[in-house]
Amino acid sequence: MRLLLLTLCIILFGGNTLRLEAKKYFFSNYNFCHITEEAGLPNNSVTAVMKDSFGYIWVATQDGLARYDGYRFLSYGVKEPLYRLKGNYVYTLCEDRQKRLWVGSDAGLDLIDLQTGLSLPASDLGAVSELSSLFNSFVRSVVQTTDGNIWVVTDKMLWCLELDSSGVVTAFYRMQAEADESVSAIAEIEGGLCAGVGNCIYRIMKEEGSRLRKQPLSDAIVPFSDDWRISCLQADGDFLWIGSNRGLFRYYRQTKTMKRYRYSSHREGMLSQAYITDMKLTSDGSLVVSTFNGLNVYDRESDTFSFIRRVEDSEERGLNSNIIVCLFTDGQDIWAGTQDGGVNLLYLSRRLEVARLGDIPWKLSAGRTPQISAVTEDKKGNLWIGTIEGGLYQMNPETEAVQHYAFTPHSSTSILSNNVNGILIDSDNHLWVYTWGAGISELDLNKPHSVFRQHSNGEVPGLEDDFIMSAVEDSVNRGIWFGTTHGLLFYDKKQELFSRVDFDSSVSEFESVGSLCVDRKGRLWVGTSEGVFIVDLFSFARSRRHFNYIFTL
Repeated sequence: MRLLLLTLCIILFGGNTLRLEAKKYFFSNYNFCHITEEAGLPNNSVTAVMKDSFGYIWVATQDGLARYDGYRFLSYGVKEPLYRLKGNYVYTLCEDRQKRLWVGSDAGLDLIDLQTGLSLPASDLGAVSELSSLFNSFVRSVVQTTDGNIWVVTDKMLWCLELDSSGVVTAFYRMQAEADESVSAIAEIEGGLCAGVGNCIYRIMKEEGSRLRKQPLSDAIVPFSDDWRISCLQADGDFLWIGSNRGLFRYYRQTKTMKRYRYSSHREGMLSQAYITDMKLTSDGSLVVSTFNGLNVYDRESDTFSFIRRVEDSEERGLNSNIIVCLFTDGQDIWAGTQDGGVNLLYLSRRLEVARLGDIPWKLSAGRTPQISAVTEDKKGNLWIGTIEGGLYQMNPETEAVQHYAFTPHSSTSILSNNVNGILIDSDNHLWVYTWGAGISELDLNKPHSVFRQHSNGEVPGLEDDFIMSAVEDSVNRGIWFGTTHGLLFYDKKQELFSRVDFDSSVSEFESVGSLCVDRKGRLWVGTSEGVFIVDLFSFARSRRHFNYIFTL
């Protein structure tokens, strides 16, 4: 009988212990990377992180905004001449359906065109005079809901903007914040939007007169204390997770019950601290919770938490700061923005991966396999492979020898970016590597130890756009045409000069020139966001400034 009872105890309690131990090692599966001011981040105090639809990581800080391509930063701020913002203390980031980035700071709202990286005027949202106060308010949060509406939290107001398919505001609603009850968190749940206002949670409703009305979400959600303040909200199926200055709470909508999760700095299964700063779900459903004292993950089977904190003298194997302010998840990767340590990237350990091009195996990297963006073959039969965020590779199919070319900061002889959009080898056996946002790199394959020649906007006259989408050689005019986000560029090989060549003024601007082709009749086919243009290259030979063309859809 005693043996039976002992066996039952092992099954009942030992099983939970094993689950706790397994979950304890959740973070041990991750590698850690620290992105700080030393790497080019404007400031180590990070307030928001997000990834846009083009694959760039945007990091908001207390001293400006930065776009990160995995290797270098492009900075935005009050003093930046081209990439200017209203305020340097950036609080929030949000991408809308028109591929515009909404940037909220202490000085108002900015819009950035994610295709070009340039700022957009507020007039792009339409001629709504009432929005002028919004664009110059202290902005705490911007969220887009599944219906395409943009919700903006300011220091004194909650706004809802309804946009049409072109991104123009067709209607707006707003709610004045009450004294000492500002909106501190918003989240989309089934049936609409909910918000933490003061120490209560409300469902936000639209009503006539362009007003927003708040209605208590549930009678079961009652203030934990008078000084209870909602810091973040996260929808999770039938659950709503509520982060606060007094711990973490889970509201179960089916039973209308709420549970509080306690914290302890040493006890198994508890949170690392009571002050919850942010929450995000990974692609496999893991709930990650940040605090001012470490990072936590929820185990659904045992209904417990495990956490990691910074350990002295082991920063390279873990967190470099315990004060985690914000979170962003990309698949199972976790980006943790800290108060004083920049961004901590947690990415899963992976074995050496082998990609196949046809039936030929070749090693890309010991980390994540980059996405292949372009492949071409040179005169010697070598394969050149361009990747997204992985740089450029040269492979000999017979020996399977691989050489990697990567961007090197402060080098004038490396490729300009590891984000390769396309590759062209011309009739002179020069390799042209064009990128998204960094310009063009040229390599003379006739020389055994050649280095890259860099062509980038601001450094090379005539090259007015670094966002290169396509390229084709022009034997009629002995040059190369490049398609950009604004139009066509022509590179004259003899004079080694770039120049922009426009169509008529009515069609000189495009969202993209995605494809180029020269046919046997000496015509350049230009595939654009507006349609297809067929250019007579012999007409261009007469002036090198203008050409004749026809347009077709």
